Amino acid sequence: MWKTITDGARYVESRLREIVKLVKSNVIVEDNVVCFPALLTSDALFIRIISCNPLEIGRLNTAPVFSGLPANDRSQWAAFQTEYNCVHRHLWHSFNQWVIEPGAPPLDDLQFMMYLHSIQSGIV
Repeated sequence: MWKTITDGARYVESRLREIVKLVKSNVIVEDNVVCFPALLTSDALFIRIISCNPLEIGRLNTAPVFSGLPANDRSQWAAFQTEYNCVHRHLWHSFNQWVIEPGAPPLDDLQFMMYLHSIQSGIV
C-alpha cells in the first residue's frame, strides 16, 4: 500500500508545486494519507483532514492503525508493530528524506503524513 501511495506523491509533486505557485491560496486543506512537500513548504496555512480512517491519528488506547486488531486485547499489538516496522522502515526512511529535502518538516517515525507535532511547527 505505502509503496504505491508514496510513488504517487513523488509523481505529482512537481505539478503540485506549480499549482501552488499559480493559485497562491491562503489555506490548503488536504484529506490524504501521504505528505506532499509542495503543500507543506508553501506560504499557505496547511490543514489536514482525516476522513477515511480516524484511527490514523493514533492514540495509546487504540489498536495499531491498519492492524484490524481489537482495542481491548493488546496481546498482538507488539508483534504487529514489529512486523510493520520490518516491512515499512526502508520505504519510510526514503520517503522521509524526500519530504525534508525541499524544506518540509520531518515526518514522525513510520508516519507518512504530518500529525500532532505538526501543530508545534505552525502546521495545523
